[in-house]
Amino acid sequence: MRGWRGPLLFGLLCYLVFLLARMPASWAYGQVAGWLPFARLEGMRGTIWSGGFSGMTLGATRLGGGAWRVAPEALTAGRLAIDVVLGAEGSPLRIAGRAGLEGMSALFAEGMTIEAEVEALRGVVGMIPPGSRGRIVGRLETLVVERAGVRAARGSGSGSGLHVGSPLNVALGDWTAELQPDEGRGVLLRVNDRAGPWRGRLTIGVKPDGSYRARGLVAAREASDTRAGNLLRVLGPMDGQGQVAIAENGRLPGW
Repeated sequence: MRGWRGPLLFGLLCYLVFLLARMPASWAYGQVAGWLPFARLEGMRGTIWSGGFSGMTLGATRLGGGAWRVAPEALTAGRLAIDVVLGAEGSPLRIAGRAGLEGMSALFAEGMTIEAEVEALRGVVGMIPPGSRGRIVGRLETLVVERAGVRAARGSGSGSGLHVGSPLNVALGDWTAELQPDEGRGVLLRVNDRAGPWRGRLTIGVKPDGSYRARGLVAAREASDTRAGNLLRVLGPMDGQGQVAIAENGRLPGW
């Protein structure tokens, strides 16, 4: 009977791995659904390793189906990664890419694409004014966040037909943005105009403690645009070229 413990333990381990590999996704979701009140999935299928769903609701926004797959090849790089698709093609909000854990202390995302209608984002975020509209497309090449802050960040995006709703009701037009790391383990977002009623460039830096700074210049594209000029004067004094300097510091809400 000597030496029986090793084979028995190995057999039990293989059995546990088999159970995990075959664990239905619907059962696993039922165990954690109460921790995710902002999200609801319907029509779950597959296992926790690879599966999908037929419908998803985020906040007040209903999306199409999606899928996920645990990526075992990422283990060689010390990462526990999942390839995910949230929202169907043509849905008002769609996110696709890879995300997970790096080591034991960092979260990462890479190759993430985001396509969203502003109206759909309002149903998720809530702080977007009613009547806002437009489309946002972005790609997050890489993002690594540790307890101390952001280690790596690189991405780009654009917004088209952007419009801020009530009470301002202001058309913003088309803009582009670049994401990169900032000093002190923060992130830096550089925003520039592309087309529309405004000319501008803005740099927004956010630190791990939630503090932010915003610097830039904004002006009306047409000097004869009286309404735009009146709105600019609310922001601050104009210089000789009709530009208003932006210099704001603060802290993100709820941080």
